[in-house]
Amino acid sequence: MDILKETTMLADEIAEKINESQVYKDYKRALERIEKDSELMEKIRQIKQKHLEFAEERKRGINDFNKEKYISQELYKIMLNEDARTFFKNEEKLVKLVTDIYFIVSEKCSLNIFI
Repeated sequence: MDILKETTMLADEIAEKINESQVYKDYKRALERIEKDSELMEKIRQIKQKHLEFAEERKRGINDFNKEKYISQELYKIMLNEDARTFFKNEEKLVKLVTDIYFIVSEKCSLNIFI
């Protein structure tokens, strides 16, 4: 079997394992409930967008305390919802897992893609 095809199949197996995990199941269940609440879903979309914009501005050396305070306050309000808390908590775990896998593969293969 072609080594690249075999590697892709292993990646599929990793994705399946992640999908079978309780963290992923809890994440998906919370997301499904959130999607039924259009107002909450929109608030989450907006706060994620504002957080991304804020992070980009910080990279450029722009530090807006008022924007940071606003984002924190809005996120706090969203996190009062149990589904939102479950969603964000598990999303963070899943993103960390995928990032760790990415770094492990990059390191083991001596890929200098971060230079």
